[in-house]
Amino acid sequence: YYFGKIGLRYPKARDLFNILFKKNNRKKFNISNSKINFPSFFFLPPINFLFNVMNKKIFLNKYLSRFLKINEIIIHFYQPTKLIFDIINFFKKHGIKIKVVYDCVQDYRFHPSTNSELISFENKLVKLADLVVADSKINYDRLKGINSKLLVVQPGVETSNFFINPKKIKNSTVSIIYYGNIRQDLDFELLNGLSYCDNIKITLLGNLNYPKNKLSKKIILKDAIPYKKLKTEIEKHDAVILPYKLNDFTSAIIPAKFFECLATNMPIISTSMKATKKYHHLLYLIDKNSLPINIKKLNDTVSTSNLKERNEIIKNKSWKEKFNEFYNEI
Repeated sequence: YYFGKIGLRYPKARDLFNILFKKNNRKKFNISNSKINFPSFFFLPPINFLFNVMNKKIFLNKYLSRFLKINEIIIHFYQPTKLIFDIINFFKKHGIKIKVVYDCVQDYRFHPSTNSELISFENKLVKLADLVVADSKINYDRLKGINSKLLVVQPGVETSNFFINPKKIKNSTVSIIYYGNIRQDLDFELLNGLSYCDNIKITLLGNLNYPKNKLSKKIILKDAIPYKKLKTEIEKHDAVILPYKLNDFTSAIIPAKFFECLATNMPIISTSMKATKKYHHLLYLIDKNSLPINIKKLNDTVSTSNLKERNEIIKNKSWKEKFNEFYNEI
């Protein structure tokens, strides 16, 4: 069973409308595996005393009682909140054998919604976890003193879904694409600056969670598309971009799409993210002071030797193999 993360913010009017009328214009999942269930659980954001009490006294029993006949449950979570702590205690109270896996993909010390309670619950949950999986060395280093049962497992990639035949950029104008959530962790000052360069055409593909009026009118916006159509859209362009802000929060993040971009054989334009430092020689690093883009240098990043190294990095990195790295431990 899978249910997505619970927002760490108060619901907006739009959220309440979607809940009341069961309306959601964004298709979150593309799934054909009937063994995975997406239950319609409803929990309140675990951000205040009242919401926490309602989750514990009302919603936990309502939604989780169906699992009480199962002998053993693995709880795999990536959001260290009181809600997760209460879910664990709910099953323990009913004598269910559980194993707990914390999948740490963010540095919650610097999360935009962080508070002392969130950090406190992360420490508690790390201590009681049977296994902690970190996707970056930064998260590994900050948690290794709390729990010794810790693994670094970087994101996987299904290479066949992203492989594109290598090609050099021959046109004087470079078409660049970013795909994914369009939100606050992107460097919009950089993106706006790029859009005003004469030799750049930039497209943002994904759900827009940023004020449109703060984006350059030269930036092309496209709605999110099904996963199976993603490669076809990407290969219409000359290069991919990872325009993440550089701050304490993003320094611990290594985006799953980084390895997807490696698989495309296309030039990768990126800010100098700390978590991808050992791969920087394969990237065209950029900031607002390094515009415009030098096409020759961009082409140099996809030399035969660089592409060979990229393919070695993503070799044997399927999600199934990544899953087995930690599943064998539990």
